[in-house]
Amino acid sequence: MRRPLLLALLLAACAGSGVRIGALDQSPAYDPSLVRYVTRLGTMAVEVHGSPFGSSGGDAAPVAAVLSAPGWLGGVRFVPADIHDRGYRLVLVFGAGAGEACSDLPALPQVSAAAGLHVQASFCAGRQVLSSLVADGAAAGAPTDLAFRQMMDQVLVNLLPPVNAERIRESDGSGGM
Repeated sequence: MRRPLLLALLLAACAGSGVRIGALDQSPAYDPSLVRYVTRLGTMAVEVHGSPFGSSGGDAAPVAAVLSAPGWLGGVRFVPADIHDRGYRLVLVFGAGAGEACSDLPALPQVSAAAGLHVQASFCAGRQVLSSLVADGAAAGAPTDLAFRQMMDQVLVNLLPPVNAERIRESDGSGGM
């Protein structure tokens, strides 16, 4: 459920870094305690589709290595997901939109990263989307580029918040309006 006010606040927070966050959607099933449970051993699996750098793929390990968990999660490391493990994971789809990121994705065409970077990010529980967003930012040539790291920091802060705003709205009776 997209919330215009929440989206406006997130966009304002990201404006200084040149990152644009949009289409933020949190399932009522999203729960920060679930994220803590998933990361209890200090890692979270990340699945990478497409290439943020215009290469032909194989970017999961370098992308995972530079991801930083939101501060409330502490020192969580991201590791490439086992392709056969479809459990809890972060799914990053770079380039063209891919539809349902938590499902089996078709092979994606290689997209030039020269014009900028587009990512669809989802926190998944099997095929269920718990939290998702899309983001756009400056082109990056490598995982170590400052623009890429800043964009991914903003993506993760917004994708994995320490509260479920949807639940708060439901419990206070505001219904999001």
